[in-house]
Amino acid sequence: MATYITQTQGLIGSPILQKQARLLQAARRQGILPLSLYYYPVETDSAGELSARQDGILSGVSFGDDVIVQLPTLLGGKYEQAFLDKIADFCQASASKLIIAISALPDPAKPKELAQEIQLYNRADVLLVPSVEAGTFLREHGLRVSRLVYLDVWDREVALNLDSPTFNRQLVTLDAALADRVAGKWVRPSATAVYDLHTAGGFALLWPATKYDSDIAEAQVLASGLPVVVNQKSYLARIVEREGMGLAVPDLATAAAYGTMVTEGDYQQLAANAGRFSAFVRSGGFTSHAISQAVASVNQLKWG
Repeated sequence: MATYITQTQGLIGSPILQKQARLLQAARRQGILPLSLYYYPVETDSAGELSARQDGILSGVSFGDDVIVQLPTLLGGKYEQAFLDKIADFCQASASKLIIAISALPDPAKPKELAQEIQLYNRADVLLVPSVEAGTFLREHGLRVSRLVYLDVWDREVALNLDSPTFNRQLVTLDAALADRVAGKWVRPSATAVYDLHTAGGFALLWPATKYDSDIAEAQVLASGLPVVVNQKSYLARIVEREGMGLAVPDLATAAAYGTMVTEGDYQQLAANAGRFSAFVRSGGFTSHAISQAVASVNQLKWG
């Protein structure tokens, strides 16, 4: 029996698909096979055409095989419902199990869409969510899946051996607007951003747009080995403070003042902790661990 994982392809530069590629990469290292979903205008398909298209995608899946579906597919609710219906046929007729991996959380400000997405999540035997806080949020809004696996960081795999960063009091960020607001240093987002952030030294400023999830940009920052100043409303605040690699603050004014209060000795201790954490991010540790935990949870369901 095999395990398969989906990935939507065909949209260049999509942050959601970049996350899906991270998870796919980790899964393939563990022998999990890819199922490619190609982006196209689904509304042009009749019900029969859509069914035939999805049958082709799943043609290699056998009864008893498990499937990891990364949502959203960006192909729309009609496509996702139909695809999960087909996987449900495997699950009802055999020991097959469904893992759903959430690549982006639904917008809390859109309750109808949130409810629709949670209905999809509730079809999973195991749900892989971005964070503990995301799981709590989804449960508060109707999630019934009992087996949750938590990702925490999307990883930024890169072959770098980084020394201790340079002590200085500046804030460094990949967000140009944030850099202006705190009189900090802007590092251009690029393939070399991890190295460029580390070389800049100082403190990395993390100010995610969402509370319960993060993006590839945050993974790049956490891979840099810099001590971190993070928005205390983000779930990353829990991780930063747990690892002793920085401080969670309530606002940008407090963030800007933080560097002036830290001694060089304190900085080096924060940097040592950040360095250990960043090595795990650069090795793909979080995505690999999440995939292995999700598969282990399914196996426990199947075999006890």
